[in-house]
Amino acid sequence: MLRSKTEPEAMWGYWERLLPRYGEAQVALAADRSRMRACGAPDRAPAQLPLELGRLLDNLASQPIEEGGLTGQQATTLERVLPAYEGRCVELAASPIPNSLQHDDLHSNNVCWPGEMADLSSVRIIDWGDASIGHPFGSMLVTLNSIAFYTGEPLGDGELHDPRVLRIRDAYLEAFKVFGSLTELRRWVALARSTGCVTRALAWERAQEHVSQTVIAEYEFPVRSWLLELLQPWAEMQ
Repeated sequence: MLRSKTEPEAMWGYWERLLPRYGEAQVALAADRSRMRACGAPDRAPAQLPLELGRLLDNLASQPIEEGGLTGQQATTLERVLPAYEGRCVELAASPIPNSLQHDDLHSNNVCWPGEMADLSSVRIIDWGDASIGHPFGSMLVTLNSIAFYTGEPLGDGELHDPRVLRIRDAYLEAFKVFGSLTELRRWVALARSTGCVTRALAWERAQEHVSQTVIAEYEFPVRSWLLELLQPWAEMQ
C-alpha cells in the first residue's frame, strides 16, 4: 500500500504521477458507463443527486437522533440548502465532461504500488466498493482531503490552499483539458467536491445495510455526518 511504503512527505510525487493516469482511465471508461451500470454500479450522476439528497433528508429526519437521525434544526437547515445544492448539480451536469466511473474512496491505502515511483506498470487501485457512475471529478473530494490530511497539510476550512495539493489537482486535470479551460476545470472540481458529500452519504448508506446499529454508531453515523458536511463553509459555494 502506498501509505505503508512511503513517508507522508514523499507522497506528493506519487500522486502527481498516478492521478493523470486515473483521469485518463475515467475518460476512456466513459464510453462503457451503460455496461457498468448494468453490472450494478449505482447511478450517481449530478442530475440524480438532489433527488437522493431529498430522500436522505426525509429518512434521517424521521429517525431518532441516537440512531443517526437529524435534529429538527439540522433537518430544517439542510432543507434550506436544497435549492443551492440543486443549482450546483445543474451547473455540474451542464459541463461537457461525460459521466464515468469514479472510485469515491481513492486514498493512499487503496493504492498498491510495489515498484519504484517511476514505474506505473504494476500500480493497482483497489477497493472499488464505493464506486459509482457520476461526474468523474467526484473522486477529488476524498482524494484531495486524504492527501492533505496524511501529508500533514489538513484543509482546515475545507478549501484547497496548499500549492502542493493544488498542483496535484491540476496534474489530475491534464486528462480533461480537451473539455475546457483550466479555470473551468477547476470550477467543476470545486462543484464536484461540494456535491460529493451526498455520494459519500449514499455509499455509507449502502455499506451499512447489513451491519448492526452498534457498528454504525462506532463510525459516528457516517450518513448523517456526510450530509452535515453540506453545512460547512467550504461546501456552500455560490
